[in-house]
Amino acid sequence: MMTQDPIYASQARPWLKYYDQKYIEQTIPTVSAFEYVCQRNKNHLNDTALDYYGRKFTYADLIVNVKKTAAALRGVGVQKGDIITVVSVMTPEVIALFYAADMIGATLNLVDPRYSVEGIHEYIEEVDSHLLVCLNVVYERCRQAAKRTNVEKVIVLSPADSLPPVMAVGYRLTTPDKNKYASNAIRWKQFIANGKNQSTAAEPYDPDHACVVVHTGGTTGSPKGVMLTDNSFNAIAQQFRAYDKLFHRGQKPLRTKRYDLFHDPLYAECQQPEKVRQLIVRDSDDVNLSLW
Repeated sequence: MMTQDPIYASQARPWLKYYDQKYIEQTIPTVSAFEYVCQRNKNHLNDTALDYYGRKFTYADLIVNVKKTAAALRGVGVQKGDIITVVSVMTPEVIALFYAADMIGATLNLVDPRYSVEGIHEYIEEVDSHLLVCLNVVYERCRQAAKRTNVEKVIVLSPADSLPPVMAVGYRLTTPDKNKYASNAIRWKQFIANGKNQSTAAEPYDPDHACVVVHTGGTTGSPKGVMLTDNSFNAIAQQFRAYDKLFHRGQKPLRTKRYDLFHDPLYAECQQPEKVRQLIVRDSDDVNLSLW
């Protein structure tokens, strides 16, 4: 009796039956992730790109903010090939920072703000960052972590920097900033202002350029840094376009339940990691994941 050779899914590719032929044949664009955003939205500049607790940013806003952030990065000495460590949740500032770093050929090293001083220190050293960006609620931990590293400047942002005005006032009243900042700390708004006269020219596309370094969970061993290129992000964007039965321009988020920023356990854990760690699991279904 003859046996047939197994047919592997990677060979049969049964998932292709769910896609239109035009998407199956498409190729990944040879442009940076930021340039691809600009290309795809040049006729949709007034569409909403980001919605941060009710404050909406259009694609025009996003592109302007990215270019301002790119100029600011050059203003603090960031060059092509540099790796910037970021210890923050995903605020509008960090999104602009991601595309700005990509635009000038730099890379973001994304670190979970719940990590210990030792963990943050290890990730800074791993990529030899000279610039650190962090939330104000984890500044003290980051200041300690940056000791005995090559970090020269620390850019500090607040979750309230892009909140609607009333919410921003409420956040600052309920979460006052009590940090004592070192001389190398720069607040986000000042950081942006300092880049006013710097170039906003984009570096040429480089297929080997890594947009970000993310870290594995370490379930089966020590956590490892994973470098994601422009092609990685552009392919993800194309994947969303290809499944247009589920994803389309202008749709509302699939998750609409809003969480109270002032009592969000994710922010609380940044301040008291051990005391509220159990809240992350208990309330994980309710957290507004757009922050991450």
